[in-house]
Amino acid sequence: MPQSHDIFNAIRGGDLSRVQALLDGDPSASDARNSDGVTPLVSAVYQGQDAIVQELIQRRPPTDIWEAAAVGTSSVITREIEQDPNIIHQTSPDGWLPLHLACFFGHPGAA
Repeated sequence: MPQSHDIFNAIRGGDLSRVQALLDGDPSASDARNSDGVTPLVSAVYQGQDAIVQELIQRRPPTDIWEAAAVGTSSVITREIEQDPNIIHQTSPDGWLPLHLACFFGHPGAA
C-alpha cells in the first residue's frame, strides 16, 4: 500500500502519471497531509504543478477554505464563510489566512 508521502514526492517531481496511479489505487490519498499539514492540492499549487492541480481538482474539488483560496474557487469560500464568518481569521495548517492564499496565487475574485 502506498504511503501518504508518496503522493507528495510525485507532486514535487511533477510526475502526473504517478499521482494518477496513486489516486487510482487509493482515492483517499487526495486527503493526505504532509508534515506541514498541507493537502496534496495545496502542495501542487505551491509547487506550480498546474496539470497535477487540475487532476486533483477533477478527482476531489477543494473541500476547505484554504484549498479553495489557493485555487480560486469562490463558491467554496462563500460557503465556508456563510457557515462560519470567523473562518476568515483562521490560518491554514501552514500558517496562512485564506486572503493571503487567494492574493498570493493571483485569485482576486476569491480574495
